[in-house]
Amino acid sequence: MKAAILEEFGKIEVCEIKDLEAKEGFSVIKVIEATLNPIDIFTIMGRRTVKPIPHIPGVEVYGEVVEGKYKGKKVVVYPRIFCGECEYCFSGREMLCTGELFGVSTNGGFAELCLVPDKNIFPIEEKVLPEVASSLPVGALTSYHALKYANFGDRVAVIGATGNTGIFSVQIAKLKGCEVFAWSRKKANWLKEFGADEVLNYESVEKFIGYFDIVIDPLGEKTFDRSIKLIKKGGTFITFGILTGGTVSLNIFDLYSKEIKIIGTTGGSRKEFSELISISEKLKTKVWKKIKLDDLKSAIEEMGKKEGVIKVMVA
Repeated sequence: MKAAILEEFGKIEVCEIKDLEAKEGFSVIKVIEATLNPIDIFTIMGRRTVKPIPHIPGVEVYGEVVEGKYKGKKVVVYPRIFCGECEYCFSGREMLCTGELFGVSTNGGFAELCLVPDKNIFPIEEKVLPEVASSLPVGALTSYHALKYANFGDRVAVIGATGNTGIFSVQIAKLKGCEVFAWSRKKANWLKEFGADEVLNYESVEKFIGYFDIVIDPLGEKTFDRSIKLIKKGGTFITFGILTGGTVSLNIFDLYSKEIKIIGTTGGSRKEFSELISISEKLKTKVWKKIKLDDLKSAIEEMGKKEGVIKVMVA
């Protein structure tokens, strides 16, 4: 089979390797489409703990089971590696179990075939758009989990709204009945087609100080100060990313005097993944480019230059 192999950090090559075979508790999935996610870039560049080496990256996968449980079914892969026996798993918080990810701590989906634990496989209706299905495991699930704190009528600001999580945060917040403001470096008016009530750039921050019930900011260091200013008294700041860095300073007085809540979230549970799949026909995404596996190396270099996401077409 053909696979993208990482033999040393920063260098990835597509080559032929031995086909995979199913084993007890695992199934073989023929990959139809995968998403090139920032997590994959961190993996390839050695910014995550990666195993095994040589390594096949690829966290977000949509495909068809060719051997094992659910054979013949279209499926998506829940990306969290979990034991199923600890306090986090028993309480439905599998994402907190090991902290490890499919495609980072195991070989992943940038290949014609991938081997996946049966407990991580979720069937999905074929009528769900492939580009949506392959964004559910990280982009959509991360947003869905974070927005469990949102209520009908809340004013929600989505920072970095043109990214993979941003696009889904806008849609999911709208589905929950929130008033949604989408923020990006450039005023991306196409976000209104995804449910944004307003689309703004960062020059507009001063007009909205203390305006929002919830601010979702996955970007980290460079946007943190501005995002905190946007939160109203008693409001909530939610973060799940450090794309621009992870070290920030915070005025504790502003935090407690305004009763601002700061919440970190990561991924989501299998229950939430199942719930997300059930509404996935209502979701869409913006694809900048669809590539073949052979073009993965050049796509990694281009990632971040355009709005939207890159899809790796394997089938």
